[in-house]
Amino acid sequence: MAEDLVKIDPEEDASSSEAATPGAQPPYQSRFQLIFGVLLGVALAAIVATALVLTGGRSGEDHGAVSWAPWHPTSSDGQAAVNQIAEHVGQRYTLPSGNQLVGVRGGPLELARLPVTVAVEQQGNVKILDEKGVLYNLCGLGLNCSIKEGKPTVARSLVLRREALELALYTFRYIKNVDQVVVILPPKKGAKPSYAMFFRRGDVDASLNRPLAATLPGSPPVPPNVPKAQQTFIDHLTSNNLFAYQPQEGGDAHIYLVLSRPTG
Repeated sequence: MAEDLVKIDPEEDASSSEAATPGAQPPYQSRFQLIFGVLLGVALAAIVATALVLTGGRSGEDHGAVSWAPWHPTSSDGQAAVNQIAEHVGQRYTLPSGNQLVGVRGGPLELARLPVTVAVEQQGNVKILDEKGVLYNLCGLGLNCSIKEGKPTVARSLVLRREALELALYTFRYIKNVDQVVVILPPKKGAKPSYAMFFRRGDVDASLNRPLAATLPGSPPVPPNVPKAQQTFIDHLTSNNLFAYQPQEGGDAHIYLVLSRPTG
């Protein structure tokens, strides 16, 4: 079972994080690369809802939250707060028709009701990252969670990567004991999920210590009409967080999510 997650008091978080890194400017994004990998039969797998314990903030006086972003989760239950983040961010990203780009589902780092450990494969070596985390699924209305409306384009894939980053930033900002976030991306039509975004808290510290709008300015772009400058900007922010993934079941009722560099 995934361990409990703890929500941060926005005021307490803002002051403590600033004190911990005076003048520091950590890199924007993860040094690990994101994977798009295939998860057969698990794109819509049930995520076990473990209790997420939140510290009590003073609703209406969350000045830290207001200074970082106009919106923040309000639930006093951690799982509910993750759900609020998924709903809020998901509704911000749309298709040209005005329909939501993808549905977003969030929960503990689990697949098919089994706990997940992330394993990053680099140059023949595998690094096990046995940390507390949250997993989000981005699922369209097509087969295997593909996006039914429109055609897959580079611009659309970049907007999905922007959405994954926004989910990760909200999660790290407001869920205290989460150290990593995995976001499963939707596949192309006729394919199965095979890519994911992977973020670690320390890799986005700079974005957590400045307003969200400084990292992700403006409203989310609507694909496929995304200016080249925005595409380049999103790619710069997220290219190191993109992985191909392969779920492997261990002998201990456990799933290892093996992340590796995309080959194509």
